[in-house]
Order: sequence, then C-alpha cells, then structure tokens
Amino acid sequence: MFEVRIEGVDQLLAKLNKYSAQITELHTSMPQELENWQREDMKRQYPNMQVDAGSDQTVAATSIWPRSRAEVRQRRHQAPQQHRPKQAGPVVRSNRPILRASLFDQLVKRMKKLLAGATKWP
Repeated sequence: MFEVRIEGVDQLLAKLNKYSAQITELHTSMPQELENWQREDMKRQYPNMQVDAGSDQTVAATSIWPRSRAEVRQRRHQAPQQHRPKQAGPVVRSNRPILRASLFDQLVKRMKKLLAGATKWP
C-alpha cells in the first residue's frame, strides 16, 4: 500500500487563517477609507455613503452631484424667476466630468495603499 504524509500543513493553515482575517478586516476598512477620502480630499463635511454589508461581500457607494445640494435647496426657497423664451436651438451641456480626475486618482491611490498594506502574506 501507498502512504502519503504531508508535514507543515498546520503552519500553512495558520497562515491561511491570518490571511483570511486580513481580508475580513477589509470589509470595514475599505468603506472607512472611502469616507476619509470624502472628508479630506473632497472636503465634504457630511459624507454621503451607502454601505451594504453581506456575509462575504461589502458594497460602499457615494453620490456625487455637479452642484452643491445646499445651492439646490436655496434655489427652491427663492421666488420663481421670470424667464423669457430663448430662441429655439440645441441645449448646450457641459462635457466636463462631475468628479475631477485628480480626486479620482487620489481615491485610487488610497485604496491601493490600503489593499497593499492589508493583504500581506503572513
């Protein structure tokens, strides 16, 4: 008969458990880093986030508007303005992105740094 023995499996299992704990910790630290990015880089006093945490995944999302919500609320409370109809023609919209590229780059750098630090092989 054949006999197979594997030595050192306990050490490998301990390393895998540590690695699994690091990944589980990311479920809380990634949304926190997104909130820190909003507070520090986007200069938001009250970050707007939705976090859906499941058993094996966490989804964190934020909404970004082209204008301030306070500005929109202020316009609602003003008296209606009289507008004269303009000449018929196409409506010109801005092609500028809502989120500046530099802010997005800062978010990517933050997340890469967090991921690299949190998922080191033990």
